[in-house]
Amino acid sequence: MTLAIEAELAPLETNADSVVLVGKTRVTLDTVVAVFKQGATAEEIVYRYPSLKRADVNATIAFYLNHQQEVEVMSLKCAPKLKKAIVARLWRSISKSEILKSIRAKSLLAIALKRVIQMLKFGLFALALDTFVDSADVLRELHD
Repeated sequence: MTLAIEAELAPLETNADSVVLVGKTRVTLDTVVAVFKQGATAEEIVYRYPSLKRADVNATIAFYLNHQQEVEVMSLKCAPKLKKAIVARLWRSISKSEILKSIRAKSLLAIALKRVIQMLKFGLFALALDTFVDSADVLRELHD
């Protein structure tokens, strides 16, 4: 029995926004490289991003190690495009009513936290806890 040795392509694809993705996922090459550079192993990367396959992560790391300079240059060139694409998609997905709810919720949260802090300063721990829980309930209702 002979082992067939064949070169396999890196499991990388470029999407419509010119972002390089790993395998059939939405995890970017930049993400895998950044986590790898922080010292994560292939197993740890798969644990953090369960949509990835370990073989794809190993192949991606091998590709990065063999093409470090090109990957770094591409990352610097694509970073502004990627950020712009993410922000554009994020804004398209948020409705005006959701934005207003979020602003109201943040205002209510700030007021509630100020009250809780004042109560804690006066040693009113039980009252502070009740106020915090009530505020969380109101925020939850507002969010839903």
